Amino acid sequence: MKKKNFGALFSSNTPATLSISELAAWRQNEEGSRLLVPPIQRSIVWSNEQIINYWDSLLRGYPAGMMMIHRVEKSDSVPSNSGRDANGTTRTANEHDFQLFDGQQRMTAILLGLGTGQMRDSRRLWIDIGLEPHKNSGLMFQLRMTSSGQPFGYRPDAPNQKIELGKRQAKWEAWRALSQDSDTGTLQPTFLDVKGKDIIDSSCAIPFELVCESLHNSGLDTTITQLSQQEGADLGVIKNFATSLQAAL
Repeated sequence: MKKKNFGALFSSNTPATLSISELAAWRQNEEGSRLLVPPIQRSIVWSNEQIINYWDSLLRGYPAGMMMIHRVEKSDSVPSNSGRDANGTTRTANEHDFQLFDGQQRMTAILLGLGTGQMRDSRRLWIDIGLEPHKNSGLMFQLRMTSSGQPFGYRPDAPNQKIELGKRQAKWEAWRALSQDSDTGTLQPTFLDVKGKDIIDSSCAIPFELVCESLHNSGLDTTITQLSQQEGADLGVIKNFATSLQAAL
């Protein structure tokens, strides 16, 4: 995306509208105007289900919601200020920066979908392009979550709940057997080692951020063509998902 001076959009006290992609770009921006989270904000608290449900609403065409920001003020009484960047690092703020006072959880969920932000080292969002959503999930598409604690995923119909013990044990045993036969395998995988085919009860799971990246770099038609070449993919699901995601972004 072409760099934009997002701060200039808020030169007055009137609201401004940004797309999901623009919000993410501003939050990750390191030059010029930055969007920081003030120290008084609580830590990230959204669960897997809340993150998935938020993305589900975006994919249905619902707006991201209002986010409240405040321009950093410099004065003799407040000579310096600070805030956390997208990776959670505390930074000294300057007069060109803004602070996000409401919307941190939604912003973090957006960044996770794009494969960045504070949660990228502990959680990962997936889309299964080979299945219709589980009938009990209430989702438009079958979104899945993996984490450092559950690298093979959570229940497709209840993303806060672990998959039944028997299935998890079987998957661990299969992983260990495969690793013992491989020169590069590891007996103890991290969630970043896991591929879509390793997620329990999945058909053709793809990292969510890879689809976002493809839409940004290659466009809708090429993305659909590339995804349709994946083993187990459903062309109808792919078309609907890619079109909905492009509109959401």
